[in-house]
Amino acid sequence: MNITIARAGDSHLLDCVAALANSELGRVYFPSEEKALASLADGVAREEVFVAVDEAGECLGFIWFILGGAFHGYPYLHVIAVKEEHRGEGIGKKLLAFFEEGVFAGAAKAFHGGRGLQPGRQALV
Repeated sequence: MNITIARAGDSHLLDCVAALANSELGRVYFPSEEKALASLADGVAREEVFVAVDEAGECLGFIWFILGGAFHGYPYLHVIAVKEEHRGEGIGKKLLAFFEEGVFAGAAKAFHGGRGLQPGRQALV
């Protein structure tokens, strides 16, 4: 599957909400679709959200990072989510590689959310 990572636009919001809503992270921190939509709309407006899209233009998942989000000087990986039906296809790895190789590569440090929220997920090292 050919995946492209691109800056998210308003047209991606509902797909991002769907990816987030069907995840443990979404259920814990974004308990309503309204809260998820409002938060993601803010992230998209700030140009902090990037989406993974397939050849047909379908949004399969997203990554949201804040460049100066940790201590006002280091990249902070805020959220990463993949639509439930596309998990296990390497999309999350591609999104994470985009962050690590593009954003984190020039930073002395990078930060992400807590460990242990999603059983079976890989820890960021």
